[in-house]
Amino acid sequence: MTSDQTAGPDRDPPITGGQLVGLFQAARHRADPSPLLTATTAANVAVRDALDDVLARLDATGPDTHTHYQLTHVFDALKSVIARTVGLYETAETERPAADAGTAEQGGAREKITKIRAAIADRDGPGWVTGPADATAATPRLPDRTALVASVLDAVQEALGNVEKAFDRRPPRHLVPPPPWYQRHLLLEVIQDLMGEVSRQNAEETWQVVDRLKALLRLDGVQILSYAPEDGAERQVDAFIIEDYAKSPDGRFVTDVPALVKTGAEGTRKVLIRGRVLRLPAEDSE
Repeated sequence: MTSDQTAGPDRDPPITGGQLVGLFQAARHRADPSPLLTATTAANVAVRDALDDVLARLDATGPDTHTHYQLTHVFDALKSVIARTVGLYETAETERPAADAGTAEQGGAREKITKIRAAIADRDGPGWVTGPADATAATPRLPDRTALVASVLDAVQEALGNVEKAFDRRPPRHLVPPPPWYQRHLLLEVIQDLMGEVSRQNAEETWQVVDRLKALLRLDGVQILSYAPEDGAERQVDAFIIEDYAKSPDGRFVTDVPALVKTGAEGTRKVLIRGRVLRLPAEDSE
């Protein structure tokens, strides 16, 4: 049932819950089969007109072509099922007179008894007549035509609720975890080069590789931050651990280990790993 253009995790489904049922409820009130039609024909016409109305109003809201194609076939299937079902009702109605011929005389006698009871009740007041009241006289019945059309429309409306569920099913959102950092070949190459220059004690080349590593991290939005004393400890407490060795009002801050911070597209900042800052006595040399 679901279209191959179904909603992804960030897209709305083509049909939402309550949409088809709501449109059908409005359409069925506008459906007005001719009183000259038989009960079964009136039911078929009411279903056809209401479903066509729903499809036309959906087209105005712009569902995708594939969704329109699917709904057209679903609605055609509903019309076909309804036509076959009410056809069985029509067959049963045409066979009923022959089945009821033997009971016509009993029905006439029952009607006479009901009329006699009603006349006696009018003469002697309420409560005089005993026995159960005639259910057909006490409870008005809808005409067969009206009842059939209403029940058929109710069945289609219930079916449309299930159609909505099929179109409204969003695919499960499986978040794929990012690969571990050591699977990134370029990053491993830079680390490998860095370790090689360190082992050969090539100071200048080592700094060059460090610059390459910083540039690679920046491509991923990762910054290497040093502590900024002018910004104050309160504004940087999330990114740095401060170890105070000054033990006095005077002191200077030295970044022992920088912090790694990732900046998002909207400027949000996430601390990947906190740095460490030493607060040393002012007279100490670096």
